[in-house]
Amino acid sequence: MKVSLCSAFNAEKDGISDYSGYLAKELAKLVDARLVCLEQFVSEDVFYKKKADEANQGDIVHIQFNYPYFNGQMPYRNKLLFFLRQIKRPAVLTMHEVRIGYEPIRSDIITAARRWVFNNTIFFWNFWSRLYHREIFKMVNRIIVHTRDQYEMIAPLAKDKGKLIVIPHAIPIIEPDKKNICHLKAKERLGLNGKTVLSIFGFINKKKGYELTLACLKELPEDVVLLIAGGPMTDNLVDRQYYSFIEKEISAAELTKRVKITGYLYPEDIPEVMAATDICLAPFSSSSASGALSLCVAYNKPIIASDIEGHKEINGRLKCLELFRQGESKDLLDKINGFLLNQNSLSGFVEAAKAYSNEFSYAKIAERTVMLYREVLAQESAA
Repeated sequence: MKVSLCSAFNAEKDGISDYSGYLAKELAKLVDARLVCLEQFVSEDVFYKKKADEANQGDIVHIQFNYPYFNGQMPYRNKLLFFLRQIKRPAVLTMHEVRIGYEPIRSDIITAARRWVFNNTIFFWNFWSRLYHREIFKMVNRIIVHTRDQYEMIAPLAKDKGKLIVIPHAIPIIEPDKKNICHLKAKERLGLNGKTVLSIFGFINKKKGYELTLACLKELPEDVVLLIAGGPMTDNLVDRQYYSFIEKEISAAELTKRVKITGYLYPEDIPEVMAATDICLAPFSSSSASGALSLCVAYNKPIIASDIEGHKEINGRLKCLELFRQGESKDLLDKINGFLLNQNSLSGFVEAAKAYSNEFSYAKIAERTVMLYREVLAQESAA
């Protein structure tokens, strides 16, 4: 079976590119996987026509969808529908992120006049977005999402609900040498000697729950520190403003000596940061399916996470997260103290993370994906 896997590959600061690379490596062990390399924010039709011609060389086309890979979210710009019209093979679409509709723009990322126009015509853009996504879902044979939340968002727009399937976000396999770095030496190199390190991994954005964690940190012993293990995803105004806001919040709380921001982590930096981490935190207010959280599971870290639907869904498969009530700093504080005071509880979640990593590894997810390909091709043959 020849599978055309369409995505950006080896793109920096791109979790979906990382996911695609991991999946491609495992698929290549099972099928003839051919990479169709996309780019971000390309507007020319000729580019997508060429990529569709490449994809049509396979027996089945699998698109790892990210809005920037098809020139952005706005329906008048997005090129996925154009791309799909050129595809002559059965198609599978993985919706890593679902953005059906828009929120009013509150920041000054665009001019006041354009902001006023957009906010006062948002009903039109939302209507067009729903129509656009509905047409996309008609044109593919299967739609993969990672969470039940995503399923529920898409289901009203998919005429054939049988196309929808939930396949959990996969967990990367970490080589033993990267998992066995001495944690004392790692802390020393990061200037965290003698500290208990709480880490929030991933790109810095509003949904990560930093303010909640800072409130807890003030109530924890002085030797407990917070490592914000990441940096802004982009250099745009919104990301810069939020990064500046977090720095001000840290300063206002008089926690500058107890909070360290690493900045963007390159792949080679991650093992040492993971080795220095005692407890991972995921106090997110929302999450489509977090590659950062998957990485914490992959490194078999004890994790305290908010009880948003995506996290409860993970625990429904295998309880590997200690959940607290989302938005409640007191409950988060209690859970952190519980881990600090109860080594057995902490060790139990380490073992649970190992079990989840094995059950939902990229190798296992690739096997499930190939079964889906076979099912699609069998249905096409029978039609």
